[in-house]
Amino acid sequence: MTDLVIKGGHVLVGDTLLETDVVVTDGRIEALHDDAPLNGSAEVIDARGKYVLPGAIDPHTHIHWPYLDITTKDTFFTATRAAALGGITMIVDWAVQKREDPDAGPEGSLLAAFRRRRAEIDGQSVVDYALHSTLTVPDETTLASIPGVLEQGVSLLKLYMTYRKRGIMTDDGLLWDVLNEAAHLDTIVGIHAENAAIHEHKERQFRARGQTTPVEWGRHKAPIVESEAVHRAIYLAEKTGAPILLRHISTADALEFIRQARQRGAPIFAETCPQYLVLDESAFERPDGYCFICSPPIRGAADREAVWRALADGTIAILGSDHIAFSVADKASGGENALATPSGLPGIETLFPIVFSEGFMKGRISLSRLMALMATNTAKLYGWYPLKGVLLPGSDADIVVVDPEARRTLRAADLHMDTDYIPYEGLEVQGYPLHTISCGRVLVKDGEFQGEPGSGRFVPGRVGRWRALDPRWETR
Repeated sequence: MTDLVIKGGHVLVGDTLLETDVVVTDGRIEALHDDAPLNGSAEVIDARGKYVLPGAIDPHTHIHWPYLDITTKDTFFTATRAAALGGITMIVDWAVQKREDPDAGPEGSLLAAFRRRRAEIDGQSVVDYALHSTLTVPDETTLASIPGVLEQGVSLLKLYMTYRKRGIMTDDGLLWDVLNEAAHLDTIVGIHAENAAIHEHKERQFRARGQTTPVEWGRHKAPIVESEAVHRAIYLAEKTGAPILLRHISTADALEFIRQARQRGAPIFAETCPQYLVLDESAFERPDGYCFICSPPIRGAADREAVWRALADGTIAILGSDHIAFSVADKASGGENALATPSGLPGIETLFPIVFSEGFMKGRISLSRLMALMATNTAKLYGWYPLKGVLLPGSDADIVVVDPEARRTLRAADLHMDTDYIPYEGLEVQGYPLHTISCGRVLVKDGEFQGEPGSGRFVPGRVGRWRALDPRWETR
């Protein structure tokens, strides 16, 4: 029996907008119907004049996140509630390996981290979720544990090329070993690409000169810090044949390296985030410039425009928020010393509205390209397509209904991210989620949250499905 009918909207199916109804039964899309018949028990959403789109996926969140001696105050309930209010129907978070893990048994700390993070999320998340594993321990046990976490549903292995002081940096030896293992297992390696040696050298210089204010942040992590590491990661990936995803890309030079690699046919994917689309380095000159500290830093106008071009031409595959919900007090804890400021920005609730408004409504990218970046490509990359990322019969009923005429001025006080600031304060957006449906459950109706904690499920990934992003790789 039909549970839900979304009537009369402009429904995006692939690259085509159809004026049709979406019929939902038992959490799945049953049919797209020009004039769906109604039964007395079905809930009806009037979507006339609205866009009916695949639910957005945020592939890069850091919820309830420990950073040195600070842990963000959000929970998986509050953060995913905020996500749903912003049109997100699935998130991807991290299980970070610990160097000394009391929970590690014979199977090792990688699996222990995965199971611990799952236990933290289950019963809390209101949207479906996935987990990726962050590798930090360069030993044989870690490498031997990789098949085990893939069997648990992990479809990406993350490595940091920086953050030596935090104990999570991967040296080139482990990077090389993991890339070779990933090529053998046909899984993706996600890389935070920043050159640690240059970064640390510049940091020592800036400290000696007393140049540690937020204005200096982007200078001590200059574009070369990202672009060199991206170039090195691509070279090593091509030598091994491993597919890689380069996270939160922010510079024109890095994007050109990625573009050239893709033109050579290499399976090199890139992600960016909204801070690199709508902000620029002048934010560091503000009295609260510490609130804008993130890694990589927010760049200048030329790099920002290069990121927009890469979104439009396909160089960038996916968009994520890189959400970390620090408070103003957290961000101010380093005083005027940017090097002691917790790095990261909140954005899980604002990701989709910002890119819809700044990208599609302003004519920078098409609606189908927007949803490829925000849903379809992520689902293909991690093996969830066509269950996720598309509106087709048989797909999960993950749907966002967007009012293209709605205008909002983004203010932290009006949002739900368990933080007292946002870096986009005062930004006006056009087009805003009105209804959010996850697996047929109406989580947000007319802009009001009505979901329940724990209704989201863990969705395992499937290795090797990243090939669906490009037919060139299907036969390899």
